[in-house]
Amino acid sequence: MLRALQISDLPRCLLLAREGVPNRAHPRDMLGRSTPAWVDLTMESVRRVSGSTGSVALAWIDGHRIACLGVASQMAGPASWEIDRLQVSAGAEGAVSEVAAALYAEAARRSATWLSARVVEADPVGVELSRAGLLPSHAETLVRGLGRGGTSPEPASGARAAGPADEHGLFRLHSACVPPGVRALGGMTLDQWRSSRWEGPPGPAALEERVLEADGRAVGWIGVARASGSAEVSMMVHPDRADGDAASLLALGLSLVPEGVPVTMLVPDYLSSAGRAAAGAGMEPQARFEVHARSARATERMFQEVGAYEVASS
Repeated sequence: MLRALQISDLPRCLLLAREGVPNRAHPRDMLGRSTPAWVDLTMESVRRVSGSTGSVALAWIDGHRIACLGVASQMAGPASWEIDRLQVSAGAEGAVSEVAAALYAEAARRSATWLSARVVEADPVGVELSRAGLLPSHAETLVRGLGRGGTSPEPASGARAAGPADEHGLFRLHSACVPPGVRALGGMTLDQWRSSRWEGPPGPAALEERVLEADGRAVGWIGVARASGSAEVSMMVHPDRADGDAASLLALGLSLVPEGVPVTMLVPDYLSSAGRAAAGAGMEPQARFEVHARSARATERMFQEVGAYEVASS
């Protein structure tokens, strides 16, 4: 039986944690977290049943246990949502597609036009997500390095602090960096990009952004979010620019992080220059992910033309 998660389900959630059922979704805000599983799931369960309009939690109940727990949350804006929890008991993988489809429907009721999920590459739940209309969008590599503590051996000439006036230029840079197929699933308009744009992890984190300009336009961007004892970096570089721009931008970003502080960065496969810059900076691969997405326009059109089973099997 599929229904909304209730406060009475807390014992079932604790049972999931006791059995060691892992979270198969890997939202950006949770990458690198080391909270004990039972604490994480308990706090999450209480928060999700509090009635927030910015999240939805659904559970597939099988007798006295939760066979599949799915949670989706709003991102930067109401149009873009992400599945941030997907816990599946042994033998219950078949419930994932129904839970994911129901999460999309509930998010759509709250004005969402896009739902995404990040899972480990080749995880079988990816097939179930595709059956629910969350189609493979792109692959990402999580890399890890260390802050350089204010020393940038390759300063990015022309880089400056980003401001509100840069929004349109950064959107144009995003459009140049991201392949059309990925944008079709993730949103191609300024409002869609704004709604899903990374703003750093939640909580008291300091976010610094720098823009690299050439010929009066933005050709590179880097954002650095610093929290207690860690930092996260994100970057874009125009595909027409030389690798040196990516290397110098990343060096600048690492210089904004105190020396020795762990730094993580998600590198989409289509941002090849960022991947080479990360390798050159000594950042080491930690995990490979695949991102699935369902867009109100792109996915529904494909479903109408070829059907859900053919989309999931292609």
